[in-house]
Amino acid sequence: MPRRISWKISLNRFNLLRDSTATGNLNREAAGILKFHTHPRRCALACFLLFAVLLPASAAARPSSARGETISVWHTFHDKEELALKTIVLAFNLDHKDQIRLVPMSHDGFTADVEKSLRAGRGPDLFIWAHDKVGEWMKSGLIAPLDNLLPPAARADYFENCLSALTVREKLYGLPFSFETLILYYNKALVPHPPVNTDELIRLGQGLTDRSQGRYGLVYERGNFYHHAMWFLGFGGRIFDAKGNFNVATQEMKRSLEFARDMATVHGLIPDTVDWKLQMKLFNAGNAAMLISGPWAHGGIDPRIDLGMAILPFITESQKWSAPFLGVKGVYVSARSPRKRAAFDAAAFLTSDYGGATMNILAGSLPANLKSYQNGAVASDRRTAVFKEQVLNAVPMPSDPAMKHVWKVMMTDPATMKPGCIDRVFLLNTSPDTACADASREFTRALQGIATPRSATYRGADHTGSAPQ
Repeated sequence: MPRRISWKISLNRFNLLRDSTATGNLNREAAGILKFHTHPRRCALACFLLFAVLLPASAAARPSSARGETISVWHTFHDKEELALKTIVLAFNLDHKDQIRLVPMSHDGFTADVEKSLRAGRGPDLFIWAHDKVGEWMKSGLIAPLDNLLPPAARADYFENCLSALTVREKLYGLPFSFETLILYYNKALVPHPPVNTDELIRLGQGLTDRSQGRYGLVYERGNFYHHAMWFLGFGGRIFDAKGNFNVATQEMKRSLEFARDMATVHGLIPDTVDWKLQMKLFNAGNAAMLISGPWAHGGIDPRIDLGMAILPFITESQKWSAPFLGVKGVYVSARSPRKRAAFDAAAFLTSDYGGATMNILAGSLPANLKSYQNGAVASDRRTAVFKEQVLNAVPMPSDPAMKHVWKVMMTDPATMKPGCIDRVFLLNTSPDTACADASREFTRALQGIATPRSATYRGADHTGSAPQ
């Protein structure tokens, strides 16, 4: 389906849907969607998706029970994401005896509200959230395992590492809805072709850097371990070992810290310090040629920039691909729900190829369902295509509760300004050996008395990969 939609055709379909609402053929959710789509073109687009995209899916859909259930779904979406989610729910409700009821929630305090409600035997049948708390929810018995509900053949519909992100102790605890990871953005006026490997990255970056004028070849949040992980994992590192210890005092961590430090101190192509605001300011002003960030950065880039996007480079020194963290937004079935089968069927629809395509076209989300990319509009989007390629080298961020201690020892505490391992190497000239040994001791002390689920089952793909040609 092309992105350039014939509004005349879709407006006719909107009129058809509007008329059916007037005659009472649609339920309250349908009327609510039409009210939500107050802008004619947005409404037309939603209806176009429903009629042009949904029909193949609805032909294969089946009710999950003879008697319809009402499935409550808690979420924190707003604006375009909420519009897209409501469109998917409308499609489900039009074609199923079971009905989804969306419950919008505040992002702040969402997980606490979910946990409190589920522990009290109330709360949603389904909820949507990032995968970082899956280990904790599994341990607390708040979310249901889905292996007996998901047919083995259906696993192939999703990126395998997106499923792995929602897996603890070899059991699946959610269905992947969307994902996030890091890519390379570049200014084509300064970088006509993106670097394939880190040797090219450094060479290009040095030629575009003039520190006296505040111009740099590359910017990224180098003090944030979420971003540094692309080098650590790309050097072959793993976050936790088999006993659940943080692999910080390892050669992979030390080599990754030396590599990142040298880009600033030896090669000079990145600033000594950089945060979110500074990196966006430099890139948008043309004072940074390349930027490493996630999908959240795309909307903040000045549209006047001739923007290029590419996967992260092959690390020449390690002979492995850069391996950024993978974040997955999952749909979880409450372990307290009395209608788990119906809830699972609703979750499967939300995370279907139709659901992923709708979220991508209306809101720019990155589908975790591989079949979504067969949709013409999704397949033709340049930004989506780059992230689809990058996710193959991404490693799920562990959902082990001990990750909170990893962040603390690796990153500078904003409250006390106590430097973390990364900033000690960058700013205090501490040797990687000393900084890593200290971080290891701090992690062990913080972990004492903390019982956590220790195997996230996915310990990272083999990133040896063949060198790019």
